[in-house]
Amino acid sequence: MTKVKQSLVTDPAQLSLFDSIKRGQEERTAKQPGRKCVTAKLHAAVKLAIKTAPKSVEQIADEMTELTGGEVTASMIYNITSSAHPHKLPCELLPAFCEATSDYRPLLVLTDAAGVFTVEPPDIIRARLKKLDEQKKELDKEKTKYNALLNELEGRK
Repeated sequence: MTKVKQSLVTDPAQLSLFDSIKRGQEERTAKQPGRKCVTAKLHAAVKLAIKTAPKSVEQIADEMTELTGGEVTASMIYNITSSAHPHKLPCELLPAFCEATSDYRPLLVLTDAAGVFTVEPPDIIRARLKKLDEQKKELDKEKTKYNALLNELEGRK
């Protein structure tokens, strides 16, 4: 026989924890001036995409040139990511940049700000899963080494 759970909330007008958190987020974002300005987030996402890309900046620039049909140079990309330069990544280059770096975080910054839900392409998800598998294997190797070291220090074999 199953037991009937008693609700901790006795007042039906009381918000649940999740509803309360959601309402608080909505209130903060509704009153926050500049909430749709994504300059800093986009700049950080672009820099991270370049840093984590499996290609050099020159290779990214070459691929973007091929994808857009216009000239994109490595110095343009360096200027875009430099905080000393006022240059920003033009939106018309963003799809090519995301494809060249295999990183869609810059595009996700914009879609999140617009309130749009986006799903990454399956190839990107597969690549991320493969990367996680590789990281797991490395961690397993490291764990094995530490276990062997601990066994040796404790005199076990």
